[in-house]
Amino acid sequence: LDNDTFIWNSNDAGAGGAVDIIKDFSSGDKLNITNLLTAGGYTQGTSTLSQWVTVATGQTAPNGTANSTKITIDVDGIGNGTITQTIWLEGVNLTSTDPVTLKNNGVLIA
Repeated sequence: LDNDTFIWNSNDAGAGGAVDIIKDFSSGDKLNITNLLTAGGYTQGTSTLSQWVTVATGQTAPNGTANSTKITIDVDGIGNGTITQTIWLEGVNLTSTDPVTLKNNGVLIA
């Protein structure tokens, strides 16, 4: 019932991709990915967030839960297939797939 902030650091991601599944994400919760982004050279205010973060709703999570959200962060900033962090929100469809909108709504801290 409380608001949680889930935080990732640059060493949480791995070559080939790291995956986390959040089973209890709810309204008011936040995902702090600031340290993941800045490790790869993302600069708040000058970098384009959508080039670093992609969001897809209506996905099936690795454990088979439908209607989940998949958030993929390009940690090193050099494109798909390098160092990534994938965050699954199990059983949650966010209202937007635009990372800037999610940031403005307080879901993403970046």
